[in-house]
Amino acid sequence: MNTEEFAQSEMESDQMDFDAHEFDGLRKELAGAAQHWLKGADAFIRANPWLCIAIAAGVGCAVACAIRSNRTEEEEEEVA
Repeated sequence: MNTEEFAQSEMESDQMDFDAHEFDGLRKELAGAAQHWLKGADAFIRANPWLCIAIAAGVGCAVACAIRSNRTEEEEEEVA
């Protein structure tokens, strides 16, 4: 049995009970919602650039502290 025959037999055994076109409306709705959110985020960032820079810096510091606190004492001794 080659891979094509195996794939065909697998597809026949796993017949879908729904029409894939049922998701077209959902896909369009989600794409519209995502564009709405992105436009809102873009407008907020353009209106408050320094606030966004401060938030990004704070998140970066928090991530750096979290990474640093995960080091064990042995790793810190090796670095020093």
